[in-house]
Amino acid sequence: MTAKSSKKSQTIPFVTGWLVGRYSHITKPDTEGKFADGKFKTDGILDNQDMADAVREKLLEAAKTFWPDVPADELRLPLKMFMNGRKGEEQTEAGWGLVRREEEEAACGRRGR
Repeated sequence: MTAKSSKKSQTIPFVTGWLVGRYSHITKPDTEGKFADGKFKTDGILDNQDMADAVREKLLEAAKTFWPDVPADELRLPLKMFMNGRKGEEQTEAGWGLVRREEEEAACGRRGR
């Protein structure tokens, strides 16, 4: 178990619309396969392009609060285009989404279980 900082991080809460879960590991950590890292994780694809644009705008707004001197084109947002299909094969866009990873507890369910 890693020590947690006693300093509280500043957060900027916001709400997205529904996400479509993809490759979910939300009740037990990902421990098998090429990309296993022992973390609870899931990818969530946003419902439509308007929602993706709104989330991108909110993320940029939050990033500018934390890093006001960094140009927007140099910021790395946790929003990415997910693709269907394997590398080396024909791929199609699945949609814009977010990745959630937690090291110590499930993304849903009761703590301590």
